[in-house]
Amino acid sequence: MSLNLTTLPESLREIEKTHFYTMDYPGDYKLDEFMKTGVNSDHELARFIRDVLLEGQISIPDLPHIGCSCYAGRLACGDRIFGRNFDVSPAPCMMLRTRPSDGYASLSMVNLEYCGLAYDKLPMTDALTPYVLSTPYKALDGLNEKGLAIGVLSAKDHITDQHTGKIGVTTTSAIRIVLDRCATVQEAVEMLRRFDMHQSRGSNYHFQITDALGGSVVVEYANGQMYVWDARYVTNFFLTPGIDKTGCGRNRYEILKRFITETDGVFADMNAAMEPLKQASEDGTRWSAVYNMTDLSVLMSLEHNFTYSYTFRLNDPSL
Repeated sequence: MSLNLTTLPESLREIEKTHFYTMDYPGDYKLDEFMKTGVNSDHELARFIRDVLLEGQISIPDLPHIGCSCYAGRLACGDRIFGRNFDVSPAPCMMLRTRPSDGYASLSMVNLEYCGLAYDKLPMTDALTPYVLSTPYKALDGLNEKGLAIGVLSAKDHITDQHTGKIGVTTTSAIRIVLDRCATVQEAVEMLRRFDMHQSRGSNYHFQITDALGGSVVVEYANGQMYVWDARYVTNFFLTPGIDKTGCGRNRYEILKRFITETDGVFADMNAAMEPLKQASEDGTRWSAVYNMTDLSVLMSLEHNFTYSYTFRLNDPSL
């Protein structure tokens, strides 16, 4: 389905005037075309979005430094879960559902400021439609219909700029490929090995990837190499042995470690699974999400506010 670049999608909704939006993506975001050519920088990704997806209408900003904490666990009932704090300055955000004809359906979270939609551009009007339609390539964490979940976190050092002759990807475009095309951790790792990774804004990033089978790894890049480690929690410094662990988030890392160690990663229910994120959250925590990789739901809290939460289900008729 071709995109309507002049009118906001009918599915776009704002939740209770929170600047938190939900949307079903209304057409083809040309991932097949993207995977054939790839990009070697955020600037090239912005050009792809502008020239190929949005027919030359707008440019999209680069990805800034971000904090974050992630962990993998399970509920007492056996459901596999993935917990995620996204730490950055306040900005509008979106829960995006995509249903590609040639890939897996997914829910993913997007910081709309990375799409050029800061608070000063709101409220939403039809003039902002191209920005809204850039969202698939700016996902920061998500869950697909096969129960695979992924989140990206900054790691600061060991800037990655691989040039081995493979097609290039950037951080958020890699997340889109993994969500659309991979069903397990093993498939995701194999997929990432097919590409040269190019990091963003002079900073490195690493990924935690988990699946409904119980797999959980952290994928890191240093010295031009990709490293994969079994890990159930991660923050903002490298886990790879022998690599300088400059970075931040050690206090948050210890909080997650304590919870996973004391409980063996098992939580009574989704609300209990939010507790590690609550204790690891900071003033800059934009969202906290517990993804249930078994029943394909997400429990979400916003802006460091854990007294109220939202639940989304991938298979609900509407978000």
